[in-house]
Amino acid sequence: MDLVYPPICVGCADAPWEEGELLCGACLQKVIRAAGRDCLRCGRVLGPHAERGNCRDCRGRSLFFARAYGAVAYRGEVRKLVRRMKIGRQSCLSGSLADWLADRLRQEKIGGQIDCVTAVPDRFSARLRRGFSPAGEIARRVAADLGLPYAPGALLRVKRTPRQVELGRHARIASPVGAFAARKDLVSGKRILVIDDVM
Repeated sequence: MDLVYPPICVGCADAPWEEGELLCGACLQKVIRAAGRDCLRCGRVLGPHAERGNCRDCRGRSLFFARAYGAVAYRGEVRKLVRRMKIGRQSCLSGSLADWLADRLRQEKIGGQIDCVTAVPDRFSARLRRGFSPAGEIARRVAADLGLPYAPGALLRVKRTPRQVELGRHARIASPVGAFAARKDLVSGKRILVIDDVM
């Protein structure tokens, strides 16, 4: 099959991808891993001199979760991969994103602290347009990789929100407040890993 449809890098579209990845070696080297570079509260990937527990996104704010973890910075080749998955409606591209996140969570050794995995629910129109949930695909794969139960539908979208891509940074942070509710029958008393495709 590779002779007819050679596996071409999703990032540069020039070189063949590395085994088990969707990017070539050169593009993989440009991917910024979040581990050791992220805020210890909100998970935002920071610059080399930032204070890891007190970044500008979460400083002085109450957070309604214990900790956020990112896998990679949403820049360059990763942004291309995510956009192609979401806008190009290619659910198969969720594999690399899920692998990177599962690797990060294994590094943090949080598997034993989690009872189940769920995803941030899409807007209905986006789910209808794409035919799948990007966050759901990543969450399903991460749950399987870590040997944890996947609980689709544990979170419900209860309020319409604007598309995040149309909002500035502060509005993106404020927009989801009150937009979701948890299904008590699925989450009561449990420690839930909630996954989104972009933080």
